[in-house]
Amino acid sequence: METQPPKKRSRWEIIAWVGTALMLFSYLMMSMRRLDPNIVFYSCQLVGQIALLVVSASKRAWQPAVANLAFAIASVVGLIYCFASTG
Repeated sequence: METQPPKKRSRWEIIAWVGTALMLFSYLMMSMRRLDPNIVFYSCQLVGQIALLVVSASKRAWQPAVANLAFAIASVVGLIYCFASTG
């Protein structure tokens, strides 16, 4: 019986998993009131959403790509408000 070698994950897939972890962790910390919706939160969200957007688009999975694009735009708006309130 022949076994196939394990599939090698692309660099972008690994980045997408890290991005997913960042998004979930920052959202969990905000939900537990250990992190305010601030620059750190929106930055973590943005990095995760861009990573997932790239992987989704590369696989032609357009629904998650569009959803992550929308959330990335929302994170950029959140960052703009954060920078505007600190400056």
